[in-house]
This record gives sequence, C-alpha cells and structure tokens, in this order.
Amino acid sequence: MRLGFIGLGTMGTPMATNLLKAGHALRVFDIDRSRADALIALGAEWADSPAEAAQGAEVVLTSLPGPAQVEEVIAGEGGVLEGIGAGAVWVDLTTNEIEVIRKLAGLMAGKGAETLDVPVTGGVLNAHVGKITVFAGGPEAAFETVRPVLDAMAAEVFHFGELGSGTVIKLVTNFVAFVNAVALGEGMIFATKYGIDTGHALEAIKSSYADSFVAQTDGGKIMSGDYASDFVMSLACKDIRLTLELAGKMGLELPATELSGRVFNEARENYGESVGCLQAIRLLEERNGVALSRLTAAAGRPGS
Repeated sequence: MRLGFIGLGTMGTPMATNLLKAGHALRVFDIDRSRADALIALGAEWADSPAEAAQGAEVVLTSLPGPAQVEEVIAGEGGVLEGIGAGAVWVDLTTNEIEVIRKLAGLMAGKGAETLDVPVTGGVLNAHVGKITVFAGGPEAAFETVRPVLDAMAAEVFHFGELGSGTVIKLVTNFVAFVNAVALGEGMIFATKYGIDTGHALEAIKSSYADSFVAQTDGGKIMSGDYASDFVMSLACKDIRLTLELAGKMGLELPATELSGRVFNEARENYGESVGCLQAIRLLEERNGVALSRLTAAAGRPGS
C-alpha cells in the first residue's frame, strides 16, 4: 500500500522500518530530518511536510508524543488535512485524548477520509522485531483496510469497536502497569528492609498471585539498580493525566491510579522529564532509605 508516516521517534522509526520491509511504499516526515536517513536508505521517500506525506497515500500514520503534537500535525499549517485524499484512512498510533481524536476525525470526514485510533504497546525492542501489540478503535471497514499495515508492525492486533476504544484500552493497560510498578517497588522495599534477600523476595513475588508482567520484565533490573526504561517519565505522567481526566468525566474514582500518579509526578519533578519511568521506584527507595540493589539479608532485621 501507499503509506505516509509522520513521527520517527523511538517507536515510530522501527514501526516504519517494518512497513518498508513488508513491501509498502512509504513517504515519511519528522521535525528532525536526520531521523529519516536510515529509512530513506531503505527506500522511503522524504516529505517536506505532513501534507506532502499524506498526498496520494492510502493510509497515513502518525506516531507522536501527545495530543498537542497530533493537532498541529493534522490541522496545523501544512498539516495532513491539506494533503489527504478521499477514501484514505488516518491511523493515529499516539496515546491521545479521546476528544482530540474525535474532533480531528470530524475534520477528516469532511475530506472524505476515515479515522482509527490505534495506540501501541510492547516497547522499543518489540517494535524493532514487529512484535508490538496494537489496540484499534474505529469503523470496521477502515480497520479491515489497514489490517495488513498493522500486521506488518505487530504480533497482536485487537479491534475494540467505536473510535476512542483503542485509546481507552491503552490507558487501562498503562495505568494497571504503573500501579503494578509502584506495588512491586513497595513490596521489594518492605521485604528487603525486614532483612529478606532482595532476589529471594522477587522470586517469591513472581511465584505468587502478586506476579505481573512488570515483575517478570523489570524486577531484575530494579534489583540491580537499573532504572532504564524505553518509556520515559513525561509520557507516563501524560498517560496518567489522560486516564484521570477521562475517569473524572465518566464519574469514576481510581484511587490506586491517583496514588501511583503522585509517585510518578514527584519522580518527574525530582529526576526530570526524559528519565525512564522506573525512576518512580527509585523515589520510593530514597523515601524509605532502602537501596534495593545493595541491601541483602545481611542488612538485618527491623531495629538492627
């Protein structure tokens, strides 16, 4: 298919690369042209604007940091709306605000184009090997049109129904993971401070009902003092904010998400926007005077 791809960040570049490898014709744009060099070497065509990336494309994909960037790329000067044609499908891979995606979908409809919200999960390593998971919301016919494109990037492809439902599921998966991360950090700190070997505590957690993807994937890193993560703190805090704003509009209370959000936001204030989101656990360690990477059973029992 003829594709336009806008946003060549840590996730966008490997996704776009997999589309090229699958044989799709790709025209790309990013505010940093150097990010496109490797894709151009593989056969992609450079576009001087989002509008140019959209011209003649059957599917236009955007992978951007957040709602403000999506609005600018779609509806701003030289935006996708200036170039997209009737019958095309816009696929937003961003974790976006539902109100924004619906508003822009209305503008797309005025151009005769369809819209799908298709946020992604799985991390950078899986993006490189085409094994991410994508959550789609929007018209069934449009979803079937772009299914070959999604299959080229993802191992798991879900369609949840109306526009916005993909975003809701992405927010759900993220805030459950964030709550898990905070709970895992607290559990390991609790056990380690008591004097239980950190590694033994982690294995117990992973062998019980307390197990989670976070424990399996990040537990060892936390134990070794490695807070690196593909998902940066600013994006984690943005997704928590989007979740709580939407929950408020729905009349829901999400106390666990609110509490974990406080931890993540304080970690952002202390360590910066661009650090990995696992720094939230570092914050808990520092608050409690426990360094999980150094304390072992030799640290002693309470009061020692």
